[in-house]
Parts: sequence; C-alpha cells; structure tokens
Amino acid sequence: MGNGPCGPNTEIYYDFQTDDKVPKKASDLDNKRFLEICNIVFSESYHQGSVFLPLKEKCVDVGGGLERIAMVAQGKKNSFQIDLWQEVIELIDNHYRKNNSIYTNESKGSFYIIADHLRTAIFALADEARFEPKGRGYILRKLVKRTALLGHFLNFSGEELILFSQKLIDVNSSFHTHLGQKNDLIIEYLKKEIIHIMKFIKNSAQKMDNYCQKILLVNNSVPAQDVFF
Repeated sequence: MGNGPCGPNTEIYYDFQTDDKVPKKASDLDNKRFLEICNIVFSESYHQGSVFLPLKEKCVDVGGGLERIAMVAQGKKNSFQIDLWQEVIELIDNHYRKNNSIYTNESKGSFYIIADHLRTAIFALADEARFEPKGRGYILRKLVKRTALLGHFLNFSGEELILFSQKLIDVNSSFHTHLGQKNDLIIEYLKKEIIHIMKFIKNSAQKMDNYCQKILLVNNSVPAQDVFF
C-alpha cells in the first residue's frame, strides 16, 4: 500500500440468496450471490515507508457505494435498473426499438455502456475536463469514441446520443446543480465531439466496406497492410 492513513477494515456484503436454508460457501464470493456495498476503515495509523506511526486523531472512514446501496434498497439485481438510471435507459430503449427490428440482451448491455460513458463525460466536462490528445482529455475522448462506435452499431444518430446526454443532465442536475448551470456548455462540447466522431466512423466504415468488396472480388483476400490502413 502507499503512504497515508490506514488501519483495520471491515466490509459489508449483501446476500441476494433469500432462502436461509441454502448454505454459504467461500466460492459464493466469486459469483453474484454477494455484493459488497460498504467498506469501513478504522484509521489509527499512518503508513510511511516501512513503518506505521500512530495517528494523533483516529477516525472511521466509511466508503459506501450509493448506487449499490440503492440497488439493494430497491430490490434490483443490476445497478442500471435503479430509479437513477430508469429514465435514460427507457429513452435509449425506445429509440433502439424505433431504429431496429431485432432486440437482444446484448443490445441492452450496450444501453448501459452508452449511458455510463455519457454520464462520465458529462461530469468530467462540468469539472473543466476537455477533449484533448493526452491526459484526462485523452481518456474522455476514448470514452466518447467508444460511445459513438456503439451508437453506430445500434443505428443511433449523433443527435440521438446528444438527446440521451441531455436526459442525463436533466435527471442528475436536481442534486448536482452545477450540471444544470453548465448545461449549454456541456452539450456544446459533446455535440461537436460526437458529431465529428460519428461522421468519421460512418465514412471509414463505408470506405472499408467498398474497398473490401472490390479487392475480395479480385484476390479473395485482403492484404494485412491494407487492413491496417
């Protein structure tokens, strides 16, 4: 561990198995029966190098997963099913059904990724992060790229991804008020980035498709250097 306050800790798990007659096994910790919802550290020492110095002021550090606790309180088995996510997931679901004739569980999982990545981007932009080629700006750009790519596969337009972003701001700004205050700025940055990426993905996919069809008709294979390009 690194330097800093530390001490004994305890973890709180929730057991999704409602039948008390089912015995608990150590292997259950590796499946979905138990969920860690809280970690409590009784900070009494300061770790410095190879020694532990006593803290002048001891404390209790409680780390609880808000969405995990809400999941348990609301009787859900997936954190994306809690009320905090409900409106945006339903919105994404409705637009997917409008754009596609086939509905799969894999599609539902993609809804969660899109919602999660867009929310992360929204909060990062509100906290002054920007789309840049390095550092946190690079991570932010990668998140939005992955979102746009999933959107492309699910037949969402850039405008629809912006619509989902606006819904996320609306839902979260009631208790994270700074999101509402920076609404226009967040949407402006997101719209510019998403539209640019979606356009690039669409053009690249079309070029690749045309190229592969053309070369496969002649050689029945595609050279590795061309795939790389």
